[in-house]
Amino acid sequence: MLQVFQSAPNQPLVYGEFEKATKVLTVPGRGRGLFADEEISAGELILASRALAIVYNDDNSQLSSPLLTRVKRFRQLKEAVAESVKQSLDSALKVYQLHAGPKKNHLLDQEIEQKFSETPIDAARIEGVCLANALSSNESPNRSADKNGGSFGLWVRVSYINHDCCDANATWMIVNDFIFVRAAKDILRGSEILISYIDPHQMYFAKRELFLKHDFICKCKLCQIDANEDHKFLRDRENILCKIIAQCENGIANNPELVLLALEELDSLNSKSINSEGERSLSEVYKLKPLIFLGLAYYESQNFIEAFRAFSEAFEVSRRFVQLNPAKLFLAVAMSRTALRSGHQEELRKWIGACKRLVILQYGKEDNYEIFCHLYTDFVKEMESSGVSVRNIYESHEVVM
Repeated sequence: MLQVFQSAPNQPLVYGEFEKATKVLTVPGRGRGLFADEEISAGELILASRALAIVYNDDNSQLSSPLLTRVKRFRQLKEAVAESVKQSLDSALKVYQLHAGPKKNHLLDQEIEQKFSETPIDAARIEGVCLANALSSNESPNRSADKNGGSFGLWVRVSYINHDCCDANATWMIVNDFIFVRAAKDILRGSEILISYIDPHQMYFAKRELFLKHDFICKCKLCQIDANEDHKFLRDRENILCKIIAQCENGIANNPELVLLALEELDSLNSKSINSEGERSLSEVYKLKPLIFLGLAYYESQNFIEAFRAFSEAFEVSRRFVQLNPAKLFLAVAMSRTALRSGHQEELRKWIGACKRLVILQYGKEDNYEIFCHLYTDFVKEMESSGVSVRNIYESHEVVM
């Protein structure tokens, strides 16, 4: 995987496609899904696949509106998929077998062959396929892996993988024209492989819009809890979160007190929820970003005890969702850095061990220390300049997945 991170952006990866033994089966009420046909251990690569068609982010685009940019990129992807379909029957079979929306029935191979011999390009079906199946690295919980800042493409095999916010068992990331799907927990033979198409702590209405784009409504525990609330409750929560996130991302809320006030507002609002206390605990995920901002604000003011407390609470919130492994790794590094600055050697060793486990879960065992150093170069240099041997601590941990 190290060579993947060292590759130049906007270029096809020099990497071989790979897939564990999997099969596509019908899932009652969910269309089709991808199932493991062998046991897959946590941290193992399930598949590495090159896009059938991809559009990279255009840094030179003069479009001022994000909406216009998305429209342009969607049109470009449709054109790229149509061009691929036109080139070969094999591509037409791959594309036209995919889900294309509620108004398009699934086609049999002979129907596709007949269509290809007469009129290869079915623009309406291609549009439906792209709407329901295209993925963007901007939607991935592991956005930091994509150096192109918004790759948008169609990956055929991954299109059969269904979504679950709470019970996903695999994670995904896009690098250049490749998508990598990796087991986040042990997956038994015969089990359905599930990913989350989005970050679970995204705002409810934004999530719903993304799900509708993929032509389904998520019925996971978290989405059901949100669906039970009235829209005023959801809008109030969204307003609180948007306000504090905007303040923090613009560098306004360097004062931890501002973030604490927002968290108190969230707690007060959450107490008015119509859901049970146990159900409300799952909604704690929406506090993840404010808690991270709170930890960073305390860290910058050198209040390391409170910074560690905020990071720890954020880590506990993120533990419930496997697709938040990138956030967990960020938090493990943040707690390692806080322990280093405050001189807590045992905590430092503990959280470096957590970093190793999370790196392996996300990127695999091969070259995992080198990948960690590549991702967190500044932190590694900070440790080395403090006289701490990062490699010795990191490699002393035996990771049991």
